[in-house]
Amino acid sequence: MGKLALLWDGAWLRWAMPHESQARQREISRADMVPEVLTALRNQVGAGSEVVCAEWGASTTLLPSELTDDQELDVLVEAHAKQHGLAGHNGVLVEAFDRGGTRCQMVTESANAWSNHVSAVFPQAHMTSMASVLAREAIRLSQGQPQDAWVFRVHICDQGMHAAAASGQVLQWEQFVQAGCTSEDALYAMVNACHRSGADVKDAKGVWAGDAQRTEGWRRFLTWTEAQPQSAEGGWEAVLNLMRG
Repeated sequence: MGKLALLWDGAWLRWAMPHESQARQREISRADMVPEVLTALRNQVGAGSEVVCAEWGASTTLLPSELTDDQELDVLVEAHAKQHGLAGHNGVLVEAFDRGGTRCQMVTESANAWSNHVSAVFPQAHMTSMASVLAREAIRLSQGQPQDAWVFRVHICDQGMHAAAASGQVLQWEQFVQAGCTSEDALYAMVNACHRSGADVKDAKGVWAGDAQRTEGWRRFLTWTEAQPQSAEGGWEAVLNLMRG
């Protein structure tokens, strides 16, 4: 809870101050507003504060480390581009990730302008991805559940859905579903992933945060629990708090 958490989606900057759970936000209408807001936050929390930041809506590719450890960054970028395509002005964030006994590289598209702004104001900031944040939480939630039962951790809102699922403390799936997705779109993505793996969706459970209207109909297939029922509209507190670990 002692970290400043920053989340950027290309239009809104959201944050939670150290030792607070409340989500704050600022709409960004000009590019020069990003460093202005970051600088104002640094003045409030101090230049040496712990900072963790991520981007909402960034696609991720998971690659086994034994195939990628000795590879150049260009190879990882190419692998990500083959799966998702890659905007010409963006780079990638590469994170080591243990999906449950298997070492992997998590390759996530990253907006260069955003990462450069953060590094300029908070050079000590830890960059992570929403895929990593929700995947780690899904793995944690799968502890104590039946070995083959999937556990989903989801955040859904107007800006799309980030989701991950694990069983037996092993990451089984993660995906970002684009902005504008309906509750049916999101449900299809989750149920389809579960079926493709051979798991039984009736044994699955899920924890969600975000927009309740976009979860309508989900309980037809599995049991759901809201992460922070008392959180403000959008449920961003839940995401920002997860980012802090």
